[in-house]
Amino acid sequence: MGSAQILDQGKGLAHKAASVVWNYYPLPAEDFAMIMASFAFWSLLYVVAAYSPLPLKPQNAHLKRIDDLDVRNRCISFVHGFGIMLFACYEFYKMPGSCGDANTEFEKRLIYTSVGYFLYDFSALCYYGLVDKTMVIHHWICIVGMSLPLTTNVSANFIVQGMFVAEVSNTFMHVRVILKHYGLRYTKAYETMEICFILLYIYGRILLGPATVWNTTFCPQNHPLVKFCSLGLLAQSVFFVFQMVSILRKRFKEISMRKLNRVKSRWFDPLNKEELEKIGVKNQKEKHIL
Repeated sequence: MGSAQILDQGKGLAHKAASVVWNYYPLPAEDFAMIMASFAFWSLLYVVAAYSPLPLKPQNAHLKRIDDLDVRNRCISFVHGFGIMLFACYEFYKMPGSCGDANTEFEKRLIYTSVGYFLYDFSALCYYGLVDKTMVIHHWICIVGMSLPLTTNVSANFIVQGMFVAEVSNTFMHVRVILKHYGLRYTKAYETMEICFILLYIYGRILLGPATVWNTTFCPQNHPLVKFCSLGLLAQSVFFVFQMVSILRKRFKEISMRKLNRVKSRWFDPLNKEELEKIGVKNQKEKHIL
């Protein structure tokens, strides 16, 4: 078989594969271009963050390379999460729309922004060798699930509502982890961020989430994969909430122990070894969830 025939066969297979993808995922070229522009924006923003000093880093903090990369990436995630939360909040409370509504330009722009962000984040994880099966599944469910309404021109309002539910607590989550990397785990700042994160997570995922999932699931115009993703998000949220309730109990126990032993927590000056021993903390290394 000659090289020309092999090339022709390759083109034929590629055309068939493209046709199959198009049948199930007919993403318009204009929407694809906007998603790629968003991906380029987030990637460029990370390049800027990668060569900039870490924000508000204490002078005595020495980070491992993996923690340094995590802080820089979380700075990008903070910008994305905070912006999406603000704009999605407006739609969630002011104009949620109804089943079968056509996509608006406002909703499409939020989808472009988030899908481009998840493409960037997945690429960054792959580049630094931090990707695992869980991250692959999570990111591609977000990428495909969020962009599906672009292929049908309906249901984007449900995606934007889901964005608010998912992002309402994330800014506090990222600040909390950054403070921990900076060695500020046993400070009032970290404690405040963690409690705000957990309470807002419960508010978004448990108080607001079920109604949003119900409306998404029982809208006949919504794609089956969008319904599946919303149910999966709710199940994951319930699992994490049980862990968070346990963490809240530990934190309030720490607060009680501090009051009992007259140990005062400071905003950005962590408790020293003697103070930690007074409140019964021996192992200072904790795994953070999310």
